[in-house]
Amino acid sequence: MEIVEIIGPSAQGYARPYKCRGEDDKVYYVKGIHSGRDSQYKEWLCGHLAKKVGLAIPPFRIVNINAELLAETQPAWQELGVGPAFGSEEQTHAVWFEPESTARVPVEQQRLILAFDWWIANGDRTKGNTNLLFDQTEGKIVVIDHNNALDPDLQFVEFCENHIFGAQYESVFNDLVSIAELQERFGRAASGLAGWLAQAPVSWKWTNPEEDVPTRFDAQSAVHTLAQRTRLAKDGLHG
Repeated sequence: MEIVEIIGPSAQGYARPYKCRGEDDKVYYVKGIHSGRDSQYKEWLCGHLAKKVGLAIPPFRIVNINAELLAETQPAWQELGVGPAFGSEEQTHAVWFEPESTARVPVEQQRLILAFDWWIANGDRTKGNTNLLFDQTEGKIVVIDHNNALDPDLQFVEFCENHIFGAQYESVFNDLVSIAELQERFGRAASGLAGWLAQAPVSWKWTNPEEDVPTRFDAQSAVHTLAQRTRLAKDGLHG
């Protein structure tokens, strides 16, 4: 889908997404080449995984920024770059989820989000930065921002201490029945990784528009790592 208007940089987000309007007249948070190929791949893969395991996530898709549109944009915004980018649809009826509202979230949903984040090695859903939205229309939690997933240095104790739903760790990771159910659920989701990877734009394999500097993101290794992590072991990324 083509982007027809670059509205401007978002006020939130480490990867500096830009608000853009698509040809479908919807607004998207777009992560272009300036966000890094690492970020784009992670958002793409983890977004599909979130959907597959039953978590609510804003509709996302590959969007295209053409050279003519970018040339008409103010110089400071041209870091967005041309070509295929990751776009996440704006949730007009959602608000930022604050830690004070944790008690409103069903315990089973808290546990699933906690387990999901450990599976994808995402330590970036904390009490200080929840990376969650609350959909006021449907009354549900929406997960966003997975550009910091697959963190090789993520430690289990620190992860649980900082996670917005970390208080649920015992009922998730010390319950053999829960672990077995989650492993099966995540294993089914992981079966789609190779297909989603194949759907990613070829240009994402390169860090620059000239496509002569390969990305450092090892997509095949990421697929292997996520498949291995379905065991939900507590001993690190390759456990």
